[in-house]
Amino acid sequence: CAARTASDMQVRWGGGGGMLVDWYSNMGMLIFWAAGFRISIKGRQASRSEAPILVGAPHSSFLEALIIYMCGCSPVSRYENRTAFLISACQLFYQTIFVDRRTNETRKRALEEICARAHSSDNLLPQLFVCPEGTNTNRKALIQFKIGAFAPGVPIQPVLIRYPGTERIDAVTWTYNQSHSYIFSVWYLLSNPVNR
Repeated sequence: CAARTASDMQVRWGGGGGMLVDWYSNMGMLIFWAAGFRISIKGRQASRSEAPILVGAPHSSFLEALIIYMCGCSPVSRYENRTAFLISACQLFYQTIFVDRRTNETRKRALEEICARAHSSDNLLPQLFVCPEGTNTNRKALIQFKIGAFAPGVPIQPVLIRYPGTERIDAVTWTYNQSHSYIFSVWYLLSNPVNR
């Protein structure tokens, strides 16, 4: 990976951005709480100087966007999410690295940006949050990881994401081959008094 200097980065994370990050993080917790989720966090999040990249798996749900914001991280996301309803403004604020998976050029550019951010000595930049599977799965097994999170060769912190209690009806998982719609998932989660 070719590292760039902090001056190459377009936006810095300091100043009033830190307060807004805290606000977004608290909003993520509030949304989870309002949807009946009771979150159990084990361990502590490493600082950016300890681990510039967080790796989250298995990636199975639209809910992981809230987890990324709760961590105060900058996600790597597919290009189609750049204009997604509700989350597009958050993604721009969080300095998301967008990847158009259909072209080699944008994948290469995203990898260069991941490396540049990971190697930057600017601790005002947020950590990166990468779901290395690169797509949603059904949480029954991990699929092959993409190299993006590991290419910089810096320490990473793994983040295990679990949704226990979804054995009867799994409205959390969202893959391309679902027996129910996205609207059903949202409705079911909001109508369920306790989700974990």
